[in-house]
Amino acid sequence: MDAGSLFPGERGLPGCSSTTTTILPAHSIDYDESDWAGAIVVVLSGRLHLECRSGERASFDEGAVLFLTGLDLCRITNPGFTPLVLKSVRRRPGDRTRS
Repeated sequence: MDAGSLFPGERGLPGCSSTTTTILPAHSIDYDESDWAGAIVVVLSGRLHLECRSGERASFDEGAVLFLTGLDLCRITNPGFTPLVLKSVRRRPGDRTRS
């Protein structure tokens, strides 16, 4: 997958970089807003559970497109039996390329 692309087989977006995050089944990671700042996030496979500090939760399946900044999240969890794969794409700092 090209840097800056959201989906397999796509060319990367000019001026963007991408990151793939994999969370193993029945595992979670603490939410750090700086990890997701300015990124569009796609659930490539698995099921995503987001937990807010208030205790509220939301679930998203494969294909969901999200923006995870500005939310009161505390945890990102994979409740499933297969790996959860998230792809995030953000503009490179200082890059003003328009596409």
